[in-house]
Amino acid sequence: MTDAIVIGPGPNGLAAGRQVFGRMMSMLGQSHGFPVPVGGAGTPTAALVSRLRRHGGGCAAGR
Repeated sequence: MTDAIVIGPGPNGLAAGRQVFGRMMSMLGQSHGFPVPVGGAGTPTAALVSRLRRHGGGCAAGR
């Protein structure tokens, strides 16, 4: 996920594709807006945790 954010060259010199993709994502975000989930950035996480709990799982983040 962070590869889309990095616009500069990478440490291994093979970052030409990442650089083009990062610049393209930046341009699209500036011209069309960056998507934000309704309810804020924590909404997808809350939905995933809710689904996990419905299936008998648990989440102990931040402890």
